[in-house]
Amino acid sequence: MVVLGIETSCDDTCISIVENGKDLISIRRSSELLLKQYNGIVPEVASRFHEKEIISVFKEIKENFDLNKVDYIAYTSEPGLVGSLHVGKIFAESLSFISNKSLIPVNHITGHIFSPFINKANKISYPFLSLIASGGTTKIVQVNSPNDIVDLNITSDDAIGEAFDKVGRILGLDYPGGISIDKIFDISKVDDSLFHIAKPEDDFSFSGVKTKVSNIVNNLKQKN
Repeated sequence: MVVLGIETSCDDTCISIVENGKDLISIRRSSELLLKQYNGIVPEVASRFHEKEIISVFKEIKENFDLNKVDYIAYTSEPGLVGSLHVGKIFAESLSFISNKSLIPVNHITGHIFSPFINKANKISYPFLSLIASGGTTKIVQVNSPNDIVDLNITSDDAIGEAFDKVGRILGLDYPGGISIDKIFDISKVDDSLFHIAKPEDDFSFSGVKTKVSNIVNNLKQKN
């Protein structure tokens, strides 16, 4: 089975060809430099970036792969930025109509869960646990099958990636905040009092860490 996959859920435009779980070719355009000037994701800017780049990404795929070999066309249907998702969906539907290939809408979070198995020869054994720690989602799920995924623990407020980006802005670091923080991180300077170990039944929570950083920064500014 050969699948052409289209990913436009947020700020990167991507098209890949996957055959039986093996990634044959992937082309990606990043809008990171464009979004740096806004110090974060602006939905309208992101969707216009997809609109501008998706044709050139597709042309590059077409130059490197015989699209007659494609059996299905998949696209990210949810969750994500509405405008960005719309660009990918319309492009996928147009390709499907022209090529007479069936469409497969894919949940973005399901994509995260199964991405570690791409290019792996081992057969997936169920059930398994998956931790999703992305820009907009942080949770632990139990995966019984591709169509049976149960949430065990979710974030009660910000996702971890969102907290990183917000802390990055508070500290005046370059976007994306997570990467900038990672570059200057020094574990020897970690203050353990900022964190506590939650009980297993508690949901994740990251807004308190973000607020604590904000309070520390504001306090230091007042003291010059």
